[in-house]
Amino acid sequence: MDDPFLRAAHDLRLRLSQGLRGRLGIAATIVMPSDTPFNKVERTRALGARVILEGETLAESEVHALGMRDREGLVFV
Repeated sequence: MDDPFLRAAHDLRLRLSQGLRGRLGIAATIVMPSDTPFNKVERTRALGARVILEGETLAESEVHALGMRDREGLVFV
């Protein structure tokens, strides 16, 4: 993930996940491409998020996340 915008967006989602879970008790599910580096997956899990590795690109991950939203009644952020 060399794009500074994507990196910043990812960091924001992680912080949001941590804040929702820690302060409000709201569970977070993060969908990432299947080739996401192990350390990013582990850091995200350490913040309390459920991590789903799906798709080869961010666009494919987003499609999967939107499907999960519809099937599981989640909110997409």
